[in-house]
Amino acid sequence: MPVQPMKSIAAVAIADGMGPGAFAAAGILTGGIVWVLGMTRTIELVNKLIPKSIIAGMQIGLGLRMASKGVNYWYACGWLDGVDSKTTGLLCFFLAACMMTKTSWPTALIIFTLGTIATLVRMALQGTEFHMAFLTFEMTVPTAPEWLDGFARGALPQLPLTTLNSVVSVCALSVDLFGDPNTGGKGVGRVSVATSVGFMNLVGCWFGAMPSCHGAGGLAGQFKFGARGGCSVLLLGIAKICLSLVLGQTLDALITFYPKVILGVLLIFAGVELASIGTRGLKASATGDDDLLPCFVTAGAYFGTSNVALGVIAGLIIAIVQKPLQCPQWTAMRAQKPEGEQITEEHTDTHCSL
Repeated sequence: MPVQPMKSIAAVAIADGMGPGAFAAAGILTGGIVWVLGMTRTIELVNKLIPKSIIAGMQIGLGLRMASKGVNYWYACGWLDGVDSKTTGLLCFFLAACMMTKTSWPTALIIFTLGTIATLVRMALQGTEFHMAFLTFEMTVPTAPEWLDGFARGALPQLPLTTLNSVVSVCALSVDLFGDPNTGGKGVGRVSVATSVGFMNLVGCWFGAMPSCHGAGGLAGQFKFGARGGCSVLLLGIAKICLSLVLGQTLDALITFYPKVILGVLLIFAGVELASIGTRGLKASATGDDDLLPCFVTAGAYFGTSNVALGVIAGLIIAIVQKPLQCPQWTAMRAQKPEGEQITEEHTDTHCSL
């Protein structure tokens, strides 16, 4: 399963500043807590408390955010700004749409390769020097104040995001894509994913690794562009390791010069795929009509605030308010009205959705 940076920790580090020690501490503490949730199977309790409509809302909200980010990359540039222009974006969008709908070619790999070629051309035209810069490892041991800072500013805001999106939501997505492991499918379980998230951070963050987790967006994107098995992610990981060991900091220049409009095209299709999976899950629900409101409140709050925890809280409030209105006991109480008041069929057919 693909990995992605922990967004909340990264946002705090970029916006407010965070030293290497506090940054490492935030990842280690977040990973440790999620690892405990997985090993003690407490993560299953979290999953039981989150209705499927809320999970669908998280997937739709994240999908829309990804797609809108891709559109913003296109909107921010001009029509004739060289390689990184609106014209390039439209051409890549049309090419990707044709390949995805008319062929079985590896669309993402082709589009990414085109972007890499364009990047090398841009770097050559601007006289950027290419050189080998081997990666070096330095162990980071946080001090006591850095542990406290990392926990307060990094781990606390990141935990809801990691638990909900990187464990609960991504597991639900894997079951939708590959089947339930309890019935012979190849989807993943919440305990194994929580343990994986914890382990990678408990080990890697001591050596300068970016705090990382599994993500529904990455899984939906890779599936959309053709990845159907673990071998694809394994080969991707090997390629990244080789590039980092050989090129080291030179990769920063490649990232700087890479056309953002091409990345935007990939984000648009990946985001639409994730949002469509959420809507399909909502459509397949036996209580689909009742799930619409909490689902879209979750998606809207998440999209507007960029905070998955606030989105889930908003959706849960709607779901809790709906619950007594949809239970048979509440219906029976409402049926005991004074004579002369007519009870509609809508009142007698309600049922619990949670």
